[in-house]
Amino acid sequence: AEEHDAFQNHVGQLMWPDFSDGQYATDFTWLGYWENYADYGADMDKRAEHGAELFVEANKFLEQCSHSEWGAWDVLPANDWTLGDHITEFSDCFYQDGKGDADLLVANIAFAKALTARGLTGADLGIVQLWPRAGAPAGIDNAISFKWITGYPKHSAYANFTHIWWNEGLTNEWNALYGDIVSCDAGRVYQSQVMNTP
Repeated sequence: AEEHDAFQNHVGQLMWPDFSDGQYATDFTWLGYWENYADYGADMDKRAEHGAELFVEANKFLEQCSHSEWGAWDVLPANDWTLGDHITEFSDCFYQDGKGDADLLVANIAFAKALTARGLTGADLGIVQLWPRAGAPAGIDNAISFKWITGYPKHSAYANFTHIWWNEGLTNEWNALYGDIVSCDAGRVYQSQVMNTP
């Protein structure tokens, strides 16, 4: 990738399971994200031009890999701690009958205000929703509407948010805002080791 100046504008992280009450589909996951769609597009052009060489190198140590593309909505943008090792929590969500994007966006704005009213900022956590755009696993259109991702700079931040969520009533605020709109499964928590930064 360096030889072709490819994938130098993104953050790339390896994620392996930390804990959850669910099952993980893979031994580890690679997640790459860009600050903007222009940088993403430039890297995809390089991938298209030099992809065969890149895949040959990757296949020397990886097997059964799949690639998918997702678009993102920020609920609470994270600070630059995402450029270093951190904790990432994933949940799969789907819309309740009759609900959709417009309902979710209204709830997102209200939830961001609820978080900041409690003094939470991008220094404490970041929340983003990922939407399947292309190459998503078979059946995902029927299985989920989007992924709810919350990132934390370290385990103590995760524990602090869990305390606020359960013991200070944030879960009740979330249910009041989102309960009629979406349903999400239990979180899967990963340790994220950043391997590449811009």
